[in-house]
Amino acid sequence: MLTALLVALIGLIPLAFELTDKESSNTAGFIILTSIFVFIVFYFIYTFVWVKVKKYINQINDNSKKIEEIGKTLDYKEHFHQLDKRVSALEMNMKKRGQIDPRIVIFIILLILLFLYLRNRGIL
Repeated sequence: MLTALLVALIGLIPLAFELTDKESSNTAGFIILTSIFVFIVFYFIYTFVWVKVKKYINQINDNSKKIEEIGKTLDYKEHFHQLDKRVSALEMNMKKRGQIDPRIVIFIILLILLFLYLRNRGIL
């Protein structure tokens, strides 16, 4: 939620400069401003899709837990289930190593674009 507010603020800062000082606007500033808005739209689309995917993954995990509970009540090969849980936990730990959230990368790009825009306008 905080990053969404920061991203929106990053979009409002250059927009305010463009609306208040139209005489000094140039092509490079317009291109950077457009890039900022494109990345903001991309950020919110990615976040929307990510929330949906996360919801579906949680639903799948909940259904998997229910299936495991049903399997325990039927008492089929309890040792096999324990080994399967251990292997899946190891696989999940191996998959998570070194992953970077793409939203962080987009946020950093937005900060760089904001810096370039403010520098182009002569503010920095």
